[in-house]
Amino acid sequence: MAKKILIVDDDPQIRKLLELTLRKHGYKALTAENGLAAIKAVEDFHPDLLLMDVMMPGIDGFETVRRLRKTIAGAQVPVIMLSALNNVEDKVKGLRAGADDYVEKPVNRVELLARIEAHLRKGFASKAKQILVLGGRFGIGTTSVAVNLAIALRQQFNGNVGLLDWRLPLGDVGTFLNLPEIHTLDALIPYLDHIDDELVRSLITDHESTGIHVLLGTTQPANAGALDIDLLEQIVDLWGNDLDYLVIDGGSFYQWETVPAPGKDAGITLLLTTPELTTIRRTYKALLWFNDQHEFAEPFLVLNRSGMPGGMVTRQLKSQLNHDFLAELPEDIGRATLYMNRGEPVITADARSSLAKALLNLASLVVKKLD
Repeated sequence: MAKKILIVDDDPQIRKLLELTLRKHGYKALTAENGLAAIKAVEDFHPDLLLMDVMMPGIDGFETVRRLRKTIAGAQVPVIMLSALNNVEDKVKGLRAGADDYVEKPVNRVELLARIEAHLRKGFASKAKQILVLGGRFGIGTTSVAVNLAIALRQQFNGNVGLLDWRLPLGDVGTFLNLPEIHTLDALIPYLDHIDDELVRSLITDHESTGIHVLLGTTQPANAGALDIDLLEQIVDLWGNDLDYLVIDGGSFYQWETVPAPGKDAGITLLLTTPELTTIRRTYKALLWFNDQHEFAEPFLVLNRSGMPGGMVTRQLKSQLNHDFLAELPEDIGRATLYMNRGEPVITADARSSLAKALLNLASLVVKKLD
């Protein structure tokens, strides 16, 4: 995964020297000769970091950074200013303009490379809060909950919400949203050794009617084996900086050799269960597994299909699991199936239904837990 670094300097010799140094150390180097060209390059190519000269014709480096910080593409990208101006006033001016660091010219290559590595480590910690939806077993509604939860988050909080179909052996999110399965995780398989943000972004499908951004799951069972925790972490790192919330349909807890649960500071896990004894037994064992893990927070239980005919009552379920529920979603299998077959999420197709209202409430509770 070669990180892209934009070199902004009016001196062609310095641009060439820095370009050769960066490429030698595995980075993809882009160049711009002035501030206006830099702003356009950030918009077009989304670099992972900028090396910004201060003294340039037209707008200088200080003004370029100030303008970049007002754009969507340039608001978060790390900027290291490079300048022969080494007095404290100029360094303070650069940092107040929005730069992240300041390196004096002539540049010490070893120091510059170390600073680049440090800023890229910080920059690639995904800002997105992750919500992993897992089921105690297959067929209990994880995809439906994940899809509707993503839409509910978008409706209530108007942020950038992503939905990642991480279900094996085949993804079903496309069916629930009536999306053509053109851009899917399958396209990543030939490039597992060099996935970058451009490739990931090229696979994102925007669901126009709801405003969520979707990365559809695999359509080829033979590719399911490539969906491992390393690939998930790469996708989250590369895509997560564009998002406020990332909902992951994780399918069944028991399909994973390594459970893709987010770390304690990265998000939460919703463990879905239903009022059936077989599901409750499997959910209980999943809870025991989480209790033995130190890097993951305890999952939040969500009872789906609450009140289903013949199902266990909530009091019995809490006793069996020794655990409270974050939320209960009412039984409405007929309505849910009807809208799934139409490719219409319940939360938008029938917003006044008790199920839609319960899903909106779940979204509110999730946000509170993440804050």
